[in-house]
Amino acid sequence: MVAGSAITFFVSYPLNCENNAWICYNIINREGNMLTASQRNSWLKKRKKGIGGSELAAIIGLSPFSGPIDIWQNKLGLGEKFTPTEQMRWGNLLETSIAKEWNKRHGNYLMIPGKLIVHPDESWMRGTPDFLLFKGDSVHLGPVSVLEIKNTSVFAKGYWGTDEDPKVPVNYVIQGQWYLHLTGLDTIHYGVLCGGNELISRTLQRDDELINELMHRGREFWELIEAGIKPNELETEEIDGKVVNIVPPGPWDKYC
Repeated sequence: MVAGSAITFFVSYPLNCENNAWICYNIINREGNMLTASQRNSWLKKRKKGIGGSELAAIIGLSPFSGPIDIWQNKLGLGEKFTPTEQMRWGNLLETSIAKEWNKRHGNYLMIPGKLIVHPDESWMRGTPDFLLFKGDSVHLGPVSVLEIKNTSVFAKGYWGTDEDPKVPVNYVIQGQWYLHLTGLDTIHYGVLCGGNELISRTLQRDDELINELMHRGREFWELIEAGIKPNELETEEIDGKVVNIVPPGPWDKYC
């Protein structure tokens, strides 16, 4: 069940297991899920005011898509203009359809598209989960979990393991744990469409050790942005003919 249009409401639930935060969600019809140019520009401007879930892995050196220099330049408006890839565009177009099918197979929650969440005490902490899941129609009780949707090629299926030995790529683990931090929730689900014809599901629980390290790393990086100090380049090494980042040991090791 996906919420309909033209409703605005407020939800209160624990944030980071200690504070209470009032978070506003506009429930909109996201069929097709493509923002207009002005909507996307507005969202991107808000993203520049903090660090989101998909950016933390890049800051640490665990993203296959970008690194800390890319994020730093983007926040200061120094990077190249972002252009979605063909895969990103199709991911956006299919997001709601994938989510609906995942929901049909895994609990039939009340499923509400996520909106930008900003931490009430440290506004640089922010993120936009794909969907928040509610039990039945009990919206007033708050969401019970987060749902992230991924659309990947069949060649990347191995990164998600098997039903007997499930895995989540470490950059998506970090993204998901950041959303659990922002929402105060304990569970995140991943609905993954592989190769356009196979839907798999993965679930992770809250990892406070990892979250605490992400907060520490994110805070240090945001201080560099505010001071205009460029972060150091990542050290790299060549393994099996591929150049990979050298990442210091951390609580993410268990997911690598």
